[in-house]
Amino acid sequence: MIIKIKAIKSPDFERLIRYILPKRHHRSKRDAMFIFKHNLKGNRVEDWVQQFEENEAFRIHKRTGNTILSHEIISFNAEDSLYIDVEMMRDFTKKYIEYRGLRGMYIAVPHFDTDNFHIHLCCSGVKYRTGKAMRLSRKEFQDLKIRMQEYQMQKYPQLQHSIVRHGRKKAHQKDREYQTQKRSGQASKRMQIKEQVREVSLCADSSEQFINLLENQDLKPYYRGGKLTGVLSGKRKYRFKTLGVRDEIERIFEREKRRNIEQEIDR
Repeated sequence: MIIKIKAIKSPDFERLIRYILPKRHHRSKRDAMFIFKHNLKGNRVEDWVQQFEENEAFRIHKRTGNTILSHEIISFNAEDSLYIDVEMMRDFTKKYIEYRGLRGMYIAVPHFDTDNFHIHLCCSGVKYRTGKAMRLSRKEFQDLKIRMQEYQMQKYPQLQHSIVRHGRKKAHQKDREYQTQKRSGQASKRMQIKEQVREVSLCADSSEQFINLLENQDLKPYYRGGKLTGVLSGKRKYRFKTLGVRDEIERIFEREKRRNIEQEIDR
């Protein structure tokens, strides 16, 4: 899949929303349409625009050139259109928002009016009622594209023509592994382990829960120098750093450490 993000510097919420909404002559395809909303209420464009504007008012750092909203597109190769249905598009939308950031505000609509099926999203420039920017660094954007493609290859291997080789060498597989995956349409063992660990990290609120959830996935944690370093699957070790998930794991321990300190202060 190809993912594009276009930053918009002016508050053109209504213009973008009306652009991505289903056109009148497409409404007969009810099985091929949905409007997916996240952190938004109501069913009228006017209501959505008002909520986007109210959320923008929370922005902490205001300066000329702020990204007020973004137009984001997920598109697929035309040769895979035969295998793509509305439920698959809905699933990709939910996963994209999960990876992009659940604290954002989104409206997403699939478009089937070209050979390349695609999803349009209107995304807020700041996180929901926090005022913090939704901006992605170059590395974060690259990680987002890689994670979405890994999810696609693991769950929808039939979309073989929509596999894109992303450029960041360290974050992607080695060439031989990549070519094998592209031919077979199957996610490698390393990618499967990576996705399992990531899913567990999203669910875990503590180090103990994280380890228990890993073991439920038949992944045995292993330590180096007294520090949790990775997992064992069978006889093979997978380091969190090599898998590209170390930051997610460290955040679990940091949150737990802060909670412990706060509890000590409360006492």
